[in-house]
Amino acid sequence: MRFNPQTITVTDNKDRPYQIDALVAAQDDGTPVGLAVHPVYDLGPGPMTPRPDEYTLTHVPGGVRLHRSPVPTEGTACRWLELVAPLTDWTQPRETLYAFDTLRLRVWIARAHALTDCEEERDLRRSRPEPCPVSSFPMFRLEALTPLLEWISYGMEYVTLPQQARPALDALLDWHTELARQFNASLSLSAPFPVPPIVL
Repeated sequence: MRFNPQTITVTDNKDRPYQIDALVAAQDDGTPVGLAVHPVYDLGPGPMTPRPDEYTLTHVPGGVRLHRSPVPTEGTACRWLELVAPLTDWTQPRETLYAFDTLRLRVWIARAHALTDCEEERDLRRSRPEPCPVSSFPMFRLEALTPLLEWISYGMEYVTLPQQARPALDALLDWHTELARQFNASLSLSAPFPVPPIVL
């Protein structure tokens, strides 16, 4: 993964555009990832100054942040980006990302993993443990699994998830992805679909 200094366009919650300096991610072969790391700025009419010890990820095509909560260092933000980069094709327009219902949870949990990895000074490029097969879990309903994963994500803000528990969490996320795919497939494609804000 490479991080190239570039100016990107971001938007506030009223879709007003602003130009900021960021580190835009690309694969080692130069392929754009569609994500960037940068300090959190107070966007407004006055001069834009970065907040101390607050860094975030932005979806470059959409110009919006991936998550409301920042991380304290640029290195942690880069690690977070490395963890979320494989989750989907981030070069897509932001509207196409809403079909991936589990994506919000995966970004949230990846943030907690990045904080833990950097706090413990682990190797940023270590291979992840083998995931548990989805079949090892009992059947869940989407409306039950979503709040469970949200509760786990919230708890990871305060309690470090043991390394040996990560494969089980990854398998739960895989199961949530499958349930969300089945749910989205059952929706009528002709029904109007309101576009929510992309903030995760």
